[in-house]
Amino acid sequence: MKNNNCFRKLVSLVLAFVMSFSIISVTAIADARPDEPLDIHLTLETKEIDLADIPENRVVSLKMYMKNCPPIAGMWVYFEKDPRLEFKEIFPFSIVEGVEGLYAPNTTSNFDAEPNKMGCGIAAKYGKLFDHSGAVITVNVVIPENAKAGDFYSVNFSKYLAGSHMSVDFSDEWEDRCDESSFTKLIGGGIRITDKSKTTTTTKKPVTTTKKPETTTTAKKTTTSRTTTSEKTTTTTTSSSNSTTTSEGQSSTTSSQTTTTTDTTTTTITTNTTVSTPTETTAQTSSKTEEVTAQQASNTSENTNKSGFIFPLLIVLIIVIIVVAAIVIIKKKK
Repeated sequence: MKNNNCFRKLVSLVLAFVMSFSIISVTAIADARPDEPLDIHLTLETKEIDLADIPENRVVSLKMYMKNCPPIAGMWVYFEKDPRLEFKEIFPFSIVEGVEGLYAPNTTSNFDAEPNKMGCGIAAKYGKLFDHSGAVITVNVVIPENAKAGDFYSVNFSKYLAGSHMSVDFSDEWEDRCDESSFTKLIGGGIRITDKSKTTTTTKKPVTTTKKPETTTTAKKTTTSRTTTSEKTTTTTTSSSNSTTTSEGQSSTTSSQTTTTTDTTTTTITTNTTVSTPTETTAQTSSKTEEVTAQQASNTSENTNKSGFIFPLLIVLIIVIIVVAAIVIIKKKK
């Protein structure tokens, strides 16, 4: 008997402890409802997917992000999809990997009245409030078989579904539920189909501008002097032979006299040459011009020297011939 009484007392103490803990938890949840209006922001992901990357089951998951949400016991969120999409038949909603403190999502729908809408119920585990900011759940939809590049399939929020509305709960009591006005910002998303295999990349050819170098032209004056010397020789020969015989029988002979006049004419030709060349080639051109000038001057000097040597030689030769001829004539007359 005593053992039974002890056991009953122990069970009673355990039950009392559990009940008191439950009451404290419910009271804490009830006290968590804020007095000020809520300002919850929900955003649905927009995703681009290439035709080659669409999975075999054609299911694409879009994340829902939550911001400015106080600790809650749960909420109902409604979605409206593009008519070409389908909600995944099994598990149309999922908890994002890594998020803790939530039960598996509940679903609600009325496809007869609103075939493109479906609701998701998010519930915190018993006795706890869910406090999170960021990605919470995913909406899982099926892309149609005839999807093509450029298609966009929208998925948006809908505050109403089959006569009910989106809501936020702070406890299991109806009086602790807030209506759709708690969601002040709802941004929808969707799926955009691309095709990278048909993407053309255009590369614009760079434009290269080459600045033409500036050329400065300088003029160098080159003076070339060429002197030509010509000699004109005029020879006048007067031959006379007078023989006079005196009484004494002596002979007197008067010899011929030759007068030679030489006129020398010197002609000087001066050539002024102006050479215009770019700066880059001035040195080379000047050097070449100077070389040509030097060569011309050398040739002129040689020609002058030759002319000055030949003409006197010819004059001497002519004089010798004349003298010899005169002597021969005189001898014959004797």
